[in-house]
Amino acid sequence: MYNAFLQRTAEAISALGRHIRTSDRFRTAALDDRLSCGAAVPCFDPALGNRETMADSLEWRIIDHCAAVTRIYAIYEQFAHEMVREHLGLLQSRLPFSHLPEAIQTSYRLGLSKILEKKDGPRYADLNLTQLVDNYVLALRGQIYSLEPRAFLMQEQNLRLPELHRFMSASGIDGTSAWIEGHRSIRDFFASADRLGASAEKEMAELIKYRNDASHGSIDIGDILHVNVLIEFCDFILAICEALAERVQLAGLQSLKLHGHVTERGRITESLKADTVGIGALVGDFSRGSTVYLCGDSYCVERTLVNLQLNDVDHEAVQLSAETEVGFLFDGPGKKNSIVMVIENAAALKAVAEVQQPEEAQV
Repeated sequence: MYNAFLQRTAEAISALGRHIRTSDRFRTAALDDRLSCGAAVPCFDPALGNRETMADSLEWRIIDHCAAVTRIYAIYEQFAHEMVREHLGLLQSRLPFSHLPEAIQTSYRLGLSKILEKKDGPRYADLNLTQLVDNYVLALRGQIYSLEPRAFLMQEQNLRLPELHRFMSASGIDGTSAWIEGHRSIRDFFASADRLGASAEKEMAELIKYRNDASHGSIDIGDILHVNVLIEFCDFILAICEALAERVQLAGLQSLKLHGHVTERGRITESLKADTVGIGALVGDFSRGSTVYLCGDSYCVERTLVNLQLNDVDHEAVQLSAETEVGFLFDGPGKKNSIVMVIENAAALKAVAEVQQPEEAQV
């Protein structure tokens, strides 16, 4: 459900990483007088190599440091907010308000009261008060309704891991901290090199400390991070976003499953070819190009079925009325022992989501 937004976020983080490295190399070359061109027509503006038009090395590094830690935190916070919006959109497209998790119902009531309290301020000036209240009445009456995401997106603190956990719990997504610490992307991040923090919670606290210092202008020369540490934060936030997307995805599937909108079709008992082939005893209808979700205790990935095999014969589609061994070729790696979950009438759900989808936020 969230692959597209995760991909856009990964691209934004990659762009930041490229900028960090490029600026570091250019600063070193410029200040070491290694920007030269022997061509008859200058390769670049000669002013680029003029020390009088450049920031000195320290100021340049401070600017790069502040820009990097501020930008990477902004990408992370925006992603967390987007996951909440997407999660709410998924649930309200299928479930009456009374069927939403209790945490969501309570959080929405409290969030609306805060919006009403601060309605005269600039943050909520664009909201139509009558429409906001009318939608809540419709929700309470069991009619078609629309939730205002900003009722959930209220935070008094930066999104350190405990605050992210609280933030997500208020949106009906439990266990976020433990999920993140145990997620494969986070485990791989800490296993690959020594890090500033020894856990996701401590690494996030370090990033937010540097981000807050940058925002308030209190930068000491000893606080300027090496380019490698800035890249470390980029890699860390990408891992956090991957883990968070899967946790939110699983929470949505589980909520819909309680009301029959998602079904479990069986389990993958064998994985081959770098986990892109899965074999299991499954039931239900499957077809090439359709979407399944492979879920476990610490993962939940969306995969497209590239090919199906029944009795070693390729099929365009299969209808399995009883548990039958079938083989799938996925468009990405799965995992042995994954539970296969499917959203019922997913095409209709996608159409509803596209109608409800707000204008894409810029990362």
